Amino acid sequence: MKTDQLCQSLPSARAVFGWNILRRKPAVASTQSIAIKNDQVWSASLAAGSILRCMRGICWVTQRGQLQDVILCPGEEIMLDKSTFIVISALRQKNENAMAKIQIIPSS
Repeated sequence: MKTDQLCQSLPSARAVFGWNILRRKPAVASTQSIAIKNDQVWSASLAAGSILRCMRGICWVTQRGQLQDVILCPGEEIMLDKSTFIVISALRQKNENAMAKIQIIPSS
């Protein structure tokens, strides 16, 4: 299934899978583009007002203290309404390796 087809079928595409921590960052001070491969996770503490923008693939975003996760498709973004610790992973697509790219734009 292609990324655009999977994005159209959400939320049924959500699945549970094992994560390996890629790296932890204490905070993001400047705009970064992060490539996340299959079974990797990127995590950081981000300030309120930071923007997460999916550039490629499907990005699964988990925020500390939130009951629901957010799944972003290419071109979609969210702005954090409070300072929080986040975890981002690439959502695997059937018969494809997961690869996602997300842009982190810190609050100014």
